Amino acid sequence: PAAAPAAAPSAAPVAAMSPAQAVDMGKDAAEALAEAAMLRAERRAREAKQSAALSHYAYEKLAASREQAAEAAGQAALEDVIIDARKDATAAAQIRAGWE
Repeated sequence: PAAAPAAAPSAAPVAAMSPAQAVDMGKDAAEALAEAAMLRAERRAREAKQSAALSHYAYEKLAASREQAAEAAGQAALEDVIIDARKDATAAAQIRAGWE
């Protein structure tokens, strides 16, 4: 014997619904769409917040790196000045020794 056809989901055609049932179905659909839109907006807001936090972290790391680089450059310049001063002092001592 042939198998009985599978029963289709019980979704009454819109034309067979009463106006009140159609309005209720429309309200349910609108609520579901509104909830989905709200959930999407919440997810996007969370993602934007995470992105902003990552951007802030990256900016702070960059600022700290720049400050360290500036300090290192300043230290190197100071060391060059000290080396030059020592050379000048040595040359001055040699000149003074030659005069004496």
